[in-house]
Amino acid sequence: MANPHRLNDDPDAHHLVQLLGMLPGPDDITFWHTVDRNGRRAEQEEAELTGHSCLIKKMEIGIRGLLNPEQGDIAYFCEYLLRLFSGERPLLWEHLNAYVAHSDIDRAGERWARDLTDTAWQLFVRYGSGGQRALTVNWSAVTKIR
Repeated sequence: MANPHRLNDDPDAHHLVQLLGMLPGPDDITFWHTVDRNGRRAEQEEAELTGHSCLIKKMEIGIRGLLNPEQGDIAYFCEYLLRLFSGERPLLWEHLNAYVAHSDIDRAGERWARDLTDTAWQLFVRYGSGGQRALTVNWSAVTKIR
């Protein structure tokens, strides 16, 4: 788990908050169901029937941890965001366009997804990689003092 004091002062964490704030809340069933389906749209009735509770639950836990670092694991949440939004996903980008751009900004959904995943990657590496301790263990033969 990230040091809560470091995360509170981390500009990447603040940027992630800004990016996620551009998306609708959990009540927008069609939005989240379409995100869960990688941008493939579903009818409102289908979205309500199949639900999106697992995705929403993970988002709620992650957002709670992002806003209150002592209550969550930022690295785990960032890994989830990477799985959800990274890669070449033109249908998802098109879906995001309507939510992240308030005007006709070219490729806004793609820009948002790439910005979010770049930011999530920075936070994942910073708080979830193990840092110097992992390097010392992985390269123990080299790092021993002789």
